[in-house]
Amino acid sequence: MKIALLLVAAALVAPSAAALVLAPALPQEGPDVPTTTAPIATVTVLDHENYSFTAGWRGRAIDVPQAPFDRVVLTWHQAPDRDPWDRTFAASVAGVEVLRGTTPRAEFNVTKDVTRYSALFPRGGQTMVEGYADSWVGGAGQIVTLTISFYRDAATSALVAPAAKQVVGVDRFQPMCIGTSAPPVDVTFAHGKPHDATVEFYLSGHGDQEFWWLFPESPPTFTLLVDGQAIATAVAQPASYAFVGTGQADGTQSGTDEAIASAAWWTAPQALDVVGVHTGVGELPAYVAHVPPDALPLLRGGPHAAQLVLADDALGSASGSCVWYASAAILTD
Repeated sequence: MKIALLLVAAALVAPSAAALVLAPALPQEGPDVPTTTAPIATVTVLDHENYSFTAGWRGRAIDVPQAPFDRVVLTWHQAPDRDPWDRTFAASVAGVEVLRGTTPRAEFNVTKDVTRYSALFPRGGQTMVEGYADSWVGGAGQIVTLTISFYRDAATSALVAPAAKQVVGVDRFQPMCIGTSAPPVDVTFAHGKPHDATVEFYLSGHGDQEFWWLFPESPPTFTLLVDGQAIATAVAQPASYAFVGTGQADGTQSGTDEAIASAAWWTAPQALDVVGVHTGVGELPAYVAHVPPDALPLLRGGPHAAQLVLADDALGSASGSCVWYASAAILTD
């Protein structure tokens, strides 16, 4: 039986060269606020898309409703054929990751409020929505359905995170390892100096970094630089993937196997999630860091060079099976 690991907050401090104290980047997740009205529109991005012995992004440009909306909800459904192991899944809008997770060993459904990213959904325009999945199991692999629903729901809109004025992507699913930096990315901010800004990191460790937390003396630390100045940092928190199965050697599962897997790897983790214990199975919450006020002048105009850096003092090396998939975006208000 999986041991639930509570993701705890850590105080983060910027490198001394930046002369800034960075706010904590906390992994944040929670049950979405249920909507009370029917959607004004629902768009299917992936319709029973088959991922079999493959990995990658698939999607299309969708039409955004012209009618006003104040909530946007993403729904991800994934059904495996045979035992799915612990695979990754993700979704992005206009190249900005908005969902990351690892699969339970069962069919599952994730509904996430993405109203915070509404700037990526221009009313009456189009935007690219994509889903990522990987599958290396037998049978039909993973079957994915991804939809986006738009709501006009005044009763609940004030209860969710308000839409950012601007969302600027830096990296999406960038492979990194200990002591490496992602290539610099040119970013431009359309508005004047923001009143507030946050950075969202989506992170998952794989290979020998899947179990880094067994040796937690130096947890992996990610820092986002803008023009060489640190504006946000995230320290990885423990997550335990669905690495123990109940199926047969050939990957098949009986009805009893499926029931056990569903209870252990989906029902229980979701119940824990509601009370704030995030086990690592299902949605992996984003790390959210507030940009210090002294760094806000950097986030206007452009282009600016943004770069994601993984510190070199954590367990692991820049070779072998060590890999982190990292995404980052800057949201300004």
